[in-house]
Amino acid sequence: MYFHTPSLKGACAELTQEESEVFFPPPEGGSGWKKAVAICDTCEIREKCLEWGLQRESKGDRYGIFGGLTAPQREKRYG
Repeated sequence: MYFHTPSLKGACAELTQEESEVFFPPPEGGSGWKKAVAICDTCEIREKCLEWGLQRESKGDRYGIFGGLTAPQREKRYG
């Protein structure tokens, strides 16, 4: 689902499909994203996940939380 390889597994790897929905909060906002960021804060591959998310964005896919950052936060930080 997220950035995973056989040797790298993120903190989100063991979440159920329902639990992982916090990484894709509704466009109208809400506070669900805070739970996703808390999970990212414990992740050993957070930087790799962020890189992967930025690569997805470069292809036009801006939706979701990657490496602990929302799309607006990534936009602000990386343009």
